[in-house]
Amino acid sequence: MVWTWDVIRRVIEVLWLINIGFAIWTVFRSRRDIASTWAWLLVLTVFPVVGFIIYLIFGRQLSQNDIFTMRAEDQKVQEHF
Repeated sequence: MVWTWDVIRRVIEVLWLINIGFAIWTVFRSRRDIASTWAWLLVLTVFPVVGFIIYLIFGRQLSQNDIFTMRAEDQKVQEHF
């Protein structure tokens, strides 16, 4: 396969579209306000690799199971004292 500028451009376009799809899926799978949704979409599309790392560190919300587990643990502690 010959790597011409046209082939390289097409590969970059496909990777960019895949990145946009993953960004939309990642942000919209959890409920949050519209301002933070748009902010995360901007971060994930402008900084593809670094943006996903930042999202994994700061952007993920607690799942419902984690919240219920934390509440159950808090109730156990309160009942103990």
